[in-house]
Amino acid sequence: MIVAKFGGSSLANAANFNMVMNTIESDDRRKIIVVSAPGARFKGDTKVTDLLIKAAKAVPGSSEAKGFVDDICARLAEIAEGVGAGTQCVSGAEADLMGRLAMDASQKEMRLDAVKAFGEEWCARVMAAAFSARGRKARFIDPREAGMSVTTEYGNARQTNGCYKKLSKLASFDGITVVPGFYGGTSRGSIATFSRGGSDLSGSIIAAAVKAEAYENFSDVPGICAADPGIVDNPRLISELTFRELRELTYSGFSVFHDEAIRPLVEHAPDIPILVRHSDGRDTFTKIVNDRKQDDNCVVGIAADTNFVSFNVEKHLMNREIGYGRKLLHIIEKKGLSFEHTPSSIDSISVIIRLPKEYDPKTKSVNQEIVAANEATVAGLLEDIKSKLNPAPDIVKADTGLAMIAIVGEGMKESVGTAAKATAAFASASANIEMISQGASEISIVFGVMENRVGDAVRSLYKTFFA
Repeated sequence: MIVAKFGGSSLANAANFNMVMNTIESDDRRKIIVVSAPGARFKGDTKVTDLLIKAAKAVPGSSEAKGFVDDICARLAEIAEGVGAGTQCVSGAEADLMGRLAMDASQKEMRLDAVKAFGEEWCARVMAAAFSARGRKARFIDPREAGMSVTTEYGNARQTNGCYKKLSKLASFDGITVVPGFYGGTSRGSIATFSRGGSDLSGSIIAAAVKAEAYENFSDVPGICAADPGIVDNPRLISELTFRELRELTYSGFSVFHDEAIRPLVEHAPDIPILVRHSDGRDTFTKIVNDRKQDDNCVVGIAADTNFVSFNVEKHLMNREIGYGRKLLHIIEKKGLSFEHTPSSIDSISVIIRLPKEYDPKTKSVNQEIVAANEATVAGLLEDIKSKLNPAPDIVKADTGLAMIAIVGEGMKESVGTAAKATAAFASASANIEMISQGASEISIVFGVMENRVGDAVRSLYKTFFA
């Protein structure tokens, strides 16, 4: 049995939908299908999930909210008609969405999650109906009914330990089971969603629960590249990498796979491989496994991400101050922030924090609200460190506009000179290294540079390790 997940771009319109269904039918082992909500149909189009968020933010009962509802339901009806399911299968969609929008507005996060989950649910309903129209034995099942129990952290829910046993029963159906991704049910009976892109996580949990022979993750790319194609021209496709390598790459900036979706397989079914594939079913793919044979290249991929800030604290004889680092991290914790890296020396320590993205690639503009919030976060934390850290530090400053570039590979811990090659690549790109960090696993080295040097630095690193 194979669990296959399809992303929103693969389900954006009827033509893509039919292609996906053909791919599913090309291998009878694909029995459990996890779907996202329909994505953008063309450049500049709006994803269904984003339309749902806009509908939730509109004044309840307003013409604006109704306009979003009409657009969303029309999208579903167009797909249903185009895949042969008929519009009857979405006849209840409008009433369902209006009901979700009419939920108690004082329960803002709960209501928003219920609205956001609509896209996945009705996409799955359409697919199940379309398979039935093709004469296939197929069923729709809601994640809550299937046993996807999650925490009440709305918008960022986590699966409970008990969900795996419940979900294992999905394997008993001998036809095609279509399950909406992205959400589950809480102990309160409400819907709670995972973080954005959480359908990857849904598929991973289900694959682990049913002990699938493989978890296929389909999207509009043929696999995972060794570097961002938006930075490096035609980067090579990674044929195989480990769960740990994928975790490092996704966390450091790769957006092909949700960074939390590896854990269910690692903890519950480490022998199940993940195959990242194109929705058209082509033979090229990236295989992710628990362990792999190392090749000659110790670096498997290069990832980069932006919007980091470094809080730099200096204190003479800091090494004599017991608990000084703990006190600093406690101040950061009290602000509700988590840290990414903490490089240090005898009398100084830096704490790297990731801030929300200010640039919106969809609108190609900077979100001024996020800019203001980030500035307030930096200023507030600086003031707290200066006033609350005891004994008082000699110097406290914040460096903004930082990017983190990671080179990743299991073979690095056995290879001599990797860091030297990397630093030479940064020098060749005229990119000054602001920070270096390597974890105990030794499978990645993270370099901090200014954001305006990211492109040149990544291209230089790619040339060094892959050209």
